[in-house]
Amino acid sequence: MSKTDTLSNLFLGYQELLLQNKGLEATDLYYHDNIHHYENHNEPLIGKTLLRAKEEAVIQSMKSNSISIEDVVIDENQQLVWGRMNFVFDGIELGKKILDEAFMQKWHNGLIKELRFFYASIQNQ
Repeated sequence: MSKTDTLSNLFLGYQELLLQNKGLEATDLYYHDNIHHYENHNEPLIGKTLLRAKEEAVIQSMKSNSISIEDVVIDENQQLVWGRMNFVFDGIELGKKILDEAFMQKWHNGLIKELRFFYASIQNQ
């Protein structure tokens, strides 16, 4: 990685896409082909293609959404990012909901190789 490709800079690029509601673009640019995606203690979804299809389905199930990312900690040496994300959405069937979750990312060669989300439940807005 060059100096401009520090984990901090890579994460800022990823975060910017999420904040612009460009989650599919973020998936395409920053997820490893063999990404392991975990939610709480469930079995992982493995592979960018599968995860992208899931994200497309989620996007299609929403009228609107917004994301804020807070409390980010970046460990350049271990290539880890920890943070908290607040996801507010208006689902076609679910209505208005809020999901407050912690996340952990393991990066490898400039891509997210493992992604874990931890949350209690989706709350009504």
